[in-house]
This record gives sequence, structure tokens and C-alpha cells, in this order.
Amino acid sequence: MIKALLPMATIGIGLGIGVISPAQAVQSQQDANGFLEDSQFKGLYKNFYFYRNFLNEPSSRQNYAKEWAHGIMLDYSSGFTQGTVGFGLDVQGFMSQRLDSGKGQAGGGIGLVPYKEGTDPKHGYGRVNAAVKMRISKTVLKYGDMYPENPIFGTANNRLWPQTSTGFQLISNELDKAVFEVGYFTAKNARTSSHHTGDIGFWNLLAVNPQTGKLVRARNVKYAGVTYRPFDGLSLIYYGSDFKDVYRQHYAEITYNQPFNPKLAWSTTGNVYRTLASGNDKAGRINNTTWGLKTSLTYDVHKFTLAYQQSNGNQAMPFEGAYPGEYSYKWLVNASMYNDFDAANEKSAQVRYDYNFTNWGIPGLSFTTRYVKGWDADYSHNNAKNTASYMGYKYKHWEYNAETKYVVQSGKAKGLSFHVRYGKHRTENNSPLRDFDEVRIITQYPFDILAMGKALF
Repeated sequence: MIKALLPMATIGIGLGIGVISPAQAVQSQQDANGFLEDSQFKGLYKNFYFYRNFLNEPSSRQNYAKEWAHGIMLDYSSGFTQGTVGFGLDVQGFMSQRLDSGKGQAGGGIGLVPYKEGTDPKHGYGRVNAAVKMRISKTVLKYGDMYPENPIFGTANNRLWPQTSTGFQLISNELDKAVFEVGYFTAKNARTSSHHTGDIGFWNLLAVNPQTGKLVRARNVKYAGVTYRPFDGLSLIYYGSDFKDVYRQHYAEITYNQPFNPKLAWSTTGNVYRTLASGNDKAGRINNTTWGLKTSLTYDVHKFTLAYQQSNGNQAMPFEGAYPGEYSYKWLVNASMYNDFDAANEKSAQVRYDYNFTNWGIPGLSFTTRYVKGWDADYSHNNAKNTASYMGYKYKHWEYNAETKYVVQSGKAKGLSFHVRYGKHRTENNSPLRDFDEVRIITQYPFDILAMGKALF
């Protein structure tokens, strides 16, 4: 598999990592204390309210969507058995319950509860995930259900519970300052599904297989990547992937952070995605390059950010998701609450401001606001075999976000968080996208089950 991916590296070498980290550093097997001795058993309670008010809708269409649900996630991660080769097990369980979402209210892209058009949403859902793992030195191999976090094949966690993917993942930290990752996955579940699909779907490749009449899906994805930090402040990254018979994708990024004094710092990020059709070209012609630049200046409790992003190609930048509308995530500099501004030939710019209330004597309280404008989106030359619903559209649009979050810093409620997010999206020039205002209210409380047990006994 690695050999098959090596030709991808000829396109470019990695240029950095932004806020999200891909493969994490691996602890050495020499430090293993045992399967149970190094175990962790944690939980998370989550409550999610989502309201979206659609504007300028035809009278035949529902003009709002509303869902409210809560649930608990239990996450057990064993240590590794001692010896040259260590073995372990990871298990997660999710349980959720609908609080408010009746027929006619659910849907609209919200996706907190299982739902089919014209029916009542289910009252709840749940699933159990498991993965076995093996460690040699500073290299870990896993098989089962997991949450890969990299720019090529990631896990969406922007609703009640995250997506999971089934396959193999190898992470190695044998070389100083470098982390290598290789993955091979064959299935991915939807955000509200109790099972995996058996293959991998794509959000914005609405290509239909003429033999089956179904949306194009990949049988598997394989990828390899490296993250390298040669010195403090600089991160370099490269990932290459192949979604079988659909597309090949390459990612490169550079991030440089420069602190000037304890209060003043500057950071900049540049990244690029290169996507080309692969194998049998199930989704037709794909040829897209999307790149972005972002720079931030931090002074004390203030942070100012400017970003520019451009999509070059007659198709939007494709990306995987369990089903259409089931987002994965991409490391695009202008990715926002609703839109990623990666349509065919689209250009976009962002201005953002972050504020930390520490100086007010309220550590843990933060505020963020941003505005992103997209223009020159043009599907007039799009391949008719993919993103068919956008054929011929040329449009502009913009999005505004404002959010505040508070995290309890100490005491028995430490980690409890309250997060309020507001979003507004508007379109121009007969866009296929929808105009709406939305509010998301998210409450989370993490807890350590083993620590609670020790305190009781």
C-alpha cells in the first residue's frame, strides 16, 4: 500500500500543519505498564440544540428546521501489554435521545437525529465501536472503528457524535520530529447511523452510476502522510490518497509561528489540495486545485486573522462523506460553520477576530466573529457526471459567524462547557445554495470514570 502511494509524493512535499493536528506522537512500548494499568475510561455528556430559519423559500417548502438531542459517549482505551510487542483494545459506546424534533421540523441539513424525508425522526440511536491495537517500539497499528484526523480522510464531529471509519491505521514516531501515518479504510458511517455503509460516499460528487442508478461510492481509500517539525514554530506536512476509482488527492501545508514577546505573536499558514480523477473515473472528469493563505496576529487577549482562498477547476473540490450532506472536514482556510467556499473556480476572503476574557477575570470565556465573502463560483463548464445539481450556476455568497464559549476551569465541574454559535448565510445571482439564519447551542461535560471510581472507593 505504501509503495502504491509513493508516486504521489512527486507532486510536492508537505508544507505544514494548522490548528488541527494529524497523527499524534506515539509513546514508546518500553514505557508500557500493562493492559489494565495504563487504561483510561472516560465519558462525555453532550446536549445539542440546532435551529435554522430559511429565507426566501417557496410556499411549498418548509421554512425552518429544528432539532434538539442529547446523549452520552463512553470511551475505554486500554494500555498495552508488556513485552517487545504490546496489544490493546479501544471501545466506544454512543447513546442519544431526541428531545424535540417532530415531523416537518427535522432535516434541512441539521443531522442530529436519524431522519427520512416525510417521516418522524427516530427517538434515539446508538452504536458501539471497537478497535484492536498493537505497538512495537514507537509504532502503533490499529484495526477496527476509529477516528482518523488528517486533511485527506477525517472525522466530522460537528453534530451530536462523530463519524467513525472502519479499517487499518498505522502511526509511527520512530524518527525524531516526524510522525508518519498510513491508512486503509473500507467503510464510514453517517453521523446519525448505528452501522457503517460498507463503502465510502462523497458529499459534493453527485455522480450517478448508470448501471445501478445509485450515487458513486468508493470501495476503499488508502493514504499515507508525514508531519515534520524541524524546529519550534515550523510545521511541514504532506498527505497523498487514492479513493478507489473516484479520485486521487494530495495535500501540502506549511505553518510558521513567530512569538515576539509574551504578549505578541504572528503566525501564517499556506496550504493546497490537488485532486485528480482516478482509476475508472466513476465520477467523471475531476481536475481541481484549491489553495489558501491565512495570517494571524495575536496581541495579549486579541487575535486578528485575514485569509484568502481560491478554487481552480470546473468542478468543486471533492471530498468524502458517508452520504451527501454528511460532511467530513477539510483543512481549508475559509471553512466556516456552513460553507467551505470551495465551489468551481470560486475565490473567497475572510476577516476574523477572536477575544479571550482572561483580562476581565473570566478565564475560559472566549468570543469569535468572522465574515467570509465568496465570488466567481462558476459551474457553467462543469462535468455533467458530477455535482449535477449545480450545473450552469454562477453566483456569489457570504457567511457571517459569531460565537461565544465558556469552559469551567476548576472544581468538580471542571471541563463543563457552554457554546453558543450564530450563523448567517446569504446568496446572490441565483445561487443553488439557500439563505438562512441559524443558532446552535451546545453543552458538554467530560468526566473520568476511573477517577470517579477511585474517589468513591
